[in-house]
Amino acid sequence: MLVPRLVFKQAHPPTVVVVLPRNAAPQAAIEGIVRSKHRIVLVHGDDTIRVTLQVILKAEGYVVMAAGNATSALELIREDPPALVITEMKLPRSCGADLIRLIRSDGGTAAVQVLAMGDAGSADDAARAGADVFHTAPIAPAQLVKLVNQLIGRA
Repeated sequence: MLVPRLVFKQAHPPTVVVVLPRNAAPQAAIEGIVRSKHRIVLVHGDDTIRVTLQVILKAEGYVVMAAGNATSALELIREDPPALVITEMKLPRSCGADLIRLIRSDGGTAAVQVLAMGDAGSADDAARAGADVFHTAPIAPAQLVKLVNQLIGRA
């Protein structure tokens, strides 16, 4: 499913342009904008786990952008800040705590909710970095959906 994007033009007066996917109906565009407030960036270094979590969340109606490392995730987050970032604490070439600190230190992304996942020993690191919620991994699909719904306000 292609979702429309909002583009903010720095003109005088400021302008918001809705960029529609090719052949999109206006009603579908409006629905896509509403759904975008339920956008999630999912960060996990294991392809199988990342795809599995992505499928679970998409089945619940969320728009999920996935990244395999902190660098790719930060690009997605800064490009269009999501409602929620879900990150594992042990990422390739970085760690989830570093990603969380970068999210919190950027004025454009500081308010983004963060769900961190990892072994019990990484809970304190996640809290110190600024995660809103920490959950031990692995997480049951029903528990993941419950946490995401609570954080995004759909509970």
